[in-house]
Amino acid sequence: GQDTYFSCCWLFCFLRPTITSSIMTNALRILSMLIVLQCTVAIDDLPPPDVLVKDAVLRYFDSRGRAEPIRLALHALHIPYTEEKYGRCDGECAPGIIDWSKAKEAGMKSGLFPFGQVPSLSITVGTESYDLVQSGSIMKFLGRKFKFGGKTEREEIYLDMVAGGVEDVVSKYGKMVYSEEFAPGGDLFEEYITTYMPLWFGHFNKLLGDKQFFGGDRLTYADVLAFNMFDLNIRMHPEIQEQFPNIKAFYQRVKGHPGITKYLRSPMRRKYANGPSAFFDNEHVPPFMFDDVHMKDEL
Repeated sequence: GQDTYFSCCWLFCFLRPTITSSIMTNALRILSMLIVLQCTVAIDDLPPPDVLVKDAVLRYFDSRGRAEPIRLALHALHIPYTEEKYGRCDGECAPGIIDWSKAKEAGMKSGLFPFGQVPSLSITVGTESYDLVQSGSIMKFLGRKFKFGGKTEREEIYLDMVAGGVEDVVSKYGKMVYSEEFAPGGDLFEEYITTYMPLWFGHFNKLLGDKQFFGGDRLTYADVLAFNMFDLNIRMHPEIQEQFPNIKAFYQRVKGHPGITKYLRSPMRRKYANGPSAFFDNEHVPPFMFDDVHMKDEL
């Protein structure tokens, strides 16, 4: 962008002395006008993401899981996408669900799933196509490609730090709710909501301070990651947000983003946070505040 800016301005300055001469042709006059126009355009202004993106396909299981921050980010950026949904169904899959074992084998062979894992995002931006895996890498890609990250290197490093802290909490949560030793009200549950959750909410509450978002005054990929993490925990222990007013305000603020609000109210938002093999927040063990009767309270 800057190279184009300086080149066109340099060329205009070079030609300008000849513009007023009697031998200037109409062609040169038109060219000089085009150069002026080129120089006055804000080079950094990009078309909206939904104009840039020609195609986007998100692949994951039919649950929120590790793909949910990506869904939230795509909706925040107003990027249209389709989904390929997988299930461990041994070839007897429900309509719209693809058998994971077969898809995994094909994906590893083709290179689409280099680690044999999902989520996976295939996306075409302008003339460039990308096949991406690893949820953190996908989120950072969206941050860089669509100005959804830091404005400066310092801000970007700070947001990476926030994202790293979020990952610590999400990993702890995931290992716990998928453990056979976990049960709502049990020892693991009580230790988590009384010790671990308040400790980390305190860290993030302090980082937020009185800012609107972690990076300042605009939503970024790190905020989406943090929102998803807070959501997982609030669904387990709703009272936790009352102890941390900065997080409570942030949580509602992100919910109020037009693209995210639209997604949260749509059928695309899965009812439960975890897959069928988890021991909490699925159809077998619904979260306390979001049973069938009170599901509307999510918003």
